[in-house]
Amino acid sequence: MCVVTVSSRYQITIPKEIRERFEVKPGQKVLFIPRGKTIEIVFIHSDAEFVELERPHSKNSEFSPAGTMLENSEV
Repeated sequence: MCVVTVSSRYQITIPKEIRERFEVKPGQKVLFIPRGKTIEIVFIHSDAEFVELERPHSKNSEFSPAGTMLENSEV
C-alpha cells in the first residue's frame, strides 16, 4: 500500500513502486472510475487497450468510461 499527499494544485505523484510495477510512462493516459466511495485507476498503455476497456459503465459509477459526467437518470 502506498500513501501519497494531494498537493495544493490537486496533483499527486505516482509512487515509484507503482510506476515500475505497471510500467507507467510520462504522457500516458489514466482512467479514473468512481466506484462508490473508492476510485479505480486504470493505466492505459494504448488506444487499442482503451477501446477494449470500453464497456457499459457500472451503475456504481457517476462517470462514463470516456470521463464525461452522466445524467442522474443514467446512473
